Amino acid sequence: IRGGGLALHEVQRLSPVLEAAEGYHTPLAVVTPENWPPKHKDVPAYAGGGNIYIRSDIPNEILEQVVPHEVSHVMKQVGYQSYLDFIRAVPEKIDFSSESAKRLLEDTAKHVGIDPFNATQKQLDRLYDEIVAMVSSVAASGQDSLIMDSLTETFYDYESFKAELLEIHRKFKEREGAGGSEASSGGEEKWTGFSGQGEQDLGEASGPVLTAEQRRPVDKLYYS
Repeated sequence: IRGGGLALHEVQRLSPVLEAAEGYHTPLAVVTPENWPPKHKDVPAYAGGGNIYIRSDIPNEILEQVVPHEVSHVMKQVGYQSYLDFIRAVPEKIDFSSESAKRLLEDTAKHVGIDPFNATQKQLDRLYDEIVAMVSSVAASGQDSLIMDSLTETFYDYESFKAELLEIHRKFKEREGAGGSEASSGGEEKWTGFSGQGEQDLGEASGPVLTAEQRRPVDKLYYS
């Protein structure tokens, strides 16, 4: 904990997050608001260097979603090969003829500041990592039933997609050591589910912040 200890009731409130990160063998730091890095002032959590950082006042409504979401970014950061292979196969699993998928791609691309039709492989990895992280947040927490219609319209076979994704999460939990398969890239992926826009390690400006109203197809998913 950075910035001093937490009261017992605060530790109890954050226990689902702490236990989830421990289950993934992923370092997690709880940072008090007064010690939260200014460049992350608009986000309650982010992943950097293969670690997860959360504000001690993180909203209750994302406690169960934040670790699966950020762990997805951690897997990309540490070069976990199964996850990298998975995000590169995501385009084949999406039904881009559906309105839900079109809106998801449009809104996510706008959020991360990427033109998916004129992007490098690194940028596409960032784009589909964000989509997978959003799905992870609800799939791993069992909250995907809230938006099942949207998910089943977006993916050709959502249940198969979910099963494969959760299996990767399971294997990452059971991996040897705590640092993934390769050294961390040191990049950062940030949770901006409520406000603000995190920096992306893309070498270019980020896209505009999306309001809740603009997040049409996935109003229960969070961007980071």
